[in-house]
Amino acid sequence: TISTGAYAGVNILLNLAAIPRFSYMGAAAVALITQSLQAATLYHFCSKSGYALNLPKLLYKPVVAAAIMGGAIMLLQGLHIMLIGPAAGIIYLATLTALGGLTKDDLTIVKGLLSRAIQRS
Repeated sequence: TISTGAYAGVNILLNLAAIPRFSYMGAAAVALITQSLQAATLYHFCSKSGYALNLPKLLYKPVVAAAIMGGAIMLLQGLHIMLIGPAAGIIYLATLTALGGLTKDDLTIVKGLLSRAIQRS
């Protein structure tokens, strides 16, 4: 929790410097930097405590799914953002599922969230 507070503080300070000059792109860059630093710190301390993670195995499927989703977004650039967003999410989930990156429990959770979202609309 101390590290989370520290990274939140760093995030706020960097955003105060970046947003006035770079707008939402600055905020996105700051989020990427602080989240990456926090993930690296967490990985370091987990490894040091005997909880090493196999990062290539852990990240391979989500990275491939994200790359395919990114390619689809590039192809769909001319469409309205309200169409691109849901299409990108569907493409990501479909790719991750096809790669075996989602367990049955994961799929049950996704189905439940989708059914609740549909019921609310």
